[in-house]
Amino acid sequence: MANTKCVICYQKKGKRYCPVLKGKICSSCCAREMAEGKMCLNSCKYRANSLQYKRHKEESKYHQKLGNLNIDQDSVLRFIAALESKICLKVVDPYYEDQHIIKAIERVIDQYKFGAVSKEVLLNRIGIIESIIIEGIGSFALESGGLSNEMILEYMSLYQRFLINFLQKKPGSRAYIQNLIRIREEAQEEKKTSLIIQ
Repeated sequence: MANTKCVICYQKKGKRYCPVLKGKICSSCCAREMAEGKMCLNSCKYRANSLQYKRHKEESKYHQKLGNLNIDQDSVLRFIAALESKICLKVVDPYYEDQHIIKAIERVIDQYKFGAVSKEVLLNRIGIIESIIIEGIGSFALESGGLSNEMILEYMSLYQRFLINFLQKKPGSRAYIQNLIRIREEAQEEKKTSLIIQ
């Protein structure tokens, strides 16, 4: 009769095949190996299920937190539109890519998580977009009568999620930037047409 014990602990029955150890392990050892950051393969279905579960759990916590803040959707959309209109003016330069915007958003979120905007300025594309975003946040806060750091962090987190979702559906190094430019051009054309009609 074949040995069905876990190849790690030799205590429990090994039910999960581990492609790294090339043997069956118990669920407890499997979970511990993953938690300790052992060399799990991306092809392992148990690792994939674990990562999906963690993401789902984090998203549930995030949505619960947002629900508690009573965030006004219109306000979030106006906030994102205000930032996009400022970013759009700079990213017409073909050297800017979507990844620069994502990295700049990450830096701004990190700054607001610690409760203060950093004085350090990166003199590169990411740093320039970061400065534009911080300036846009300041302008929006003035126009809307002020926003707490917590609200800015939540709005920026929503913007980040929107951008990541957008890029998952529209691959390419400048897909989001091209969309911003297209929207701006359409708005300018609409404005011209309405002026001609008047």
